[in-house]
Amino acid sequence: MNENKEQNGREHRRKMRVDYYVPVHIETGDMAIPSMGGVICDLSAQGAMLIVKEKLYNGLLVKVIFEMEKKFEPIVGYVQWQRPGEPGEYKIGIRFDDDLSEQEIRVINLITEKMINETREKQVSDTSETSDT
Repeated sequence: MNENKEQNGREHRRKMRVDYYVPVHIETGDMAIPSMGGVICDLSAQGAMLIVKEKLYNGLLVKVIFEMEKKFEPIVGYVQWQRPGEPGEYKIGIRFDDDLSEQEIRVINLITEKMINETREKQVSDTSETSDT
């Protein structure tokens, strides 16, 4: 897939997108496709890009369950696009259900927590490097 096209997709999202690599479990609304594992690659309050092993179709209702120590409610959305990824993988774009404003708050909380944890880790790392010298 053309790298510029993927980059343009990032720029067209209305909400800020951050890299966010977390394993997830995906269930489909129609149950025609068995539940599967995947990985979120980026996340915004509006949607996410995931890598999965099965091809999903546009318009499919999905529930994304985060596999993390801290429990977060699942996020519900619709598949907007899919592209081939690495061999045996597919990249899919999910747009979150606009009617669920509490979902947007949960996603913003996930992103905020990730950014805070990364900042703390960097501060600890910087402190360790400074005390080593």
